[in-house]
Amino acid sequence: MVETQGCNFYWPIRPSIANSRVKLIPFNPDIHASTFVEHARDHPEMFAHMPLGPLESAADLHALLARPDTILSRANPNCFQFAVIDRAAPPSRDSPDGALAGSISYIYTSAPHLSSEIGFVAVLPPYQGKGVASSAVALLMQYGMAPPARGGLGLRRLHWHTSTTNKASQGLAAKMGFKTVGTIEWHFRFPKGKLKGKIGNGRPIPPDGDQDDLWRDTLVYSFGWDQWENGARQKVTAMFGEAEF
Repeated sequence: MVETQGCNFYWPIRPSIANSRVKLIPFNPDIHASTFVEHARDHPEMFAHMPLGPLESAADLHALLARPDTILSRANPNCFQFAVIDRAAPPSRDSPDGALAGSISYIYTSAPHLSSEIGFVAVLPPYQGKGVASSAVALLMQYGMAPPARGGLGLRRLHWHTSTTNKASQGLAAKMGFKTVGTIEWHFRFPKGKLKGKIGNGRPIPPDGDQDDLWRDTLVYSFGWDQWENGARQKVTAMFGEAEF
């Protein structure tokens, strides 16, 4: 386990992972939290399908990442959060190579089983619909599946979880070649979700549950090393170019 940029991820992470569209760098709350929340504060729909958020201030995001019991905790060795930099934008306070366009992470990583999930894909509103999300996902696939001898993580499986009501995320998973595995019912509880703009599974709340709570059913997708080597790597490269890392 190696500490990188204040995190405790299982492996060291390259300083940047890039293609012609976006660059991924370690998410540094001291640098990136303010811009992220400035753009996300008035858009709770960004977090409608997620167990985290919405966020009101940079302090909220700092606190979230510092808590040991959250998925994106910087103390959590199975998570690494990246800032997504839009390379088409002018230099900014967040990066000399462009503007902060969002965040993406490896989560639920297993070092013994060489697997990880690509999750919490949060593209800020000014950059949505411009290919930022798919370009960032492509980079984490290319970097994750590349063998250590080529500078990658050498993963053997990637997975993807999304709400059964999140059609955009489902479409992105399919575009990137992930295969549907199944559904986990009642996967996440969104405490007071009705008051936070969350979207649930549309089913009645369990008996004695808080009527302001919502629950999420989750679609599970998977992507294996053999799929990657038998044509998917070439397809992703054709769409997004070679990753630089």
